Amino acid sequence: MLIDTTSNKSAGNTILASALFMATPSEFKTTDSVAMPPGESVVGLESILNVAVYLNDGKGTKDRVSVKGLVINVLSKKSDAQSIDDWNNLTSSDKTPPESFKIYLGQESSVFEGKKFLSFNTTDKQSGIAYYEVIEDGLSPVRSNDTYVLQEQNKPVNVTVIAYDSAGNARKSTYSSAPYNVSYPIIITLVLLIVIFVIYKKIKGRAI
Repeated sequence: MLIDTTSNKSAGNTILASALFMATPSEFKTTDSVAMPPGESVVGLESILNVAVYLNDGKGTKDRVSVKGLVINVLSKKSDAQSIDDWNNLTSSDKTPPESFKIYLGQESSVFEGKKFLSFNTTDKQSGIAYYEVIEDGLSPVRSNDTYVLQEQNKPVNVTVIAYDSAGNARKSTYSSAPYNVSYPIIITLVLLIVIFVIYKKIKGRAI
């Protein structure tokens, strides 16, 4: 059994450690108890006590660390016990696609060599987001994280981003940098409204 602890400097109580603990029982029986006393089988450190913990009090105050031995109990399997695959149950029952999302165009000299890129992000409340698939102007789909550098940097593009959750459900969103074109039905409607307004003004003027 290997336990690897690495540096972690995130907010909150911070644990700084760099050690590899190894327990290698000579014989692993059906029912057994494996003990790993503190300070034994440590690679790279004299003792586990080299771990440091700091309080999240705005001052980084160092706190006391207590170390206890680790005991792993291996119990025999009950005759009537049944294995439960919670992950499989979760993904098989998840029929809901990820949440709707928007795609944003970005360009920054400090990232992606100053190239234009798209950013997008969504969530899935059941099985979680597995990956995104990006299709740019009919090119082959590309798996991506939540950012995608455009292959076409100079011309308008149409991009489709599909978010897949771990159950295979999908949510699609599209982005277009092409100039906005007003559709013909809208143009015709506007023209008709103008004509009706002009006729109405003329009829009203004659009535006066």
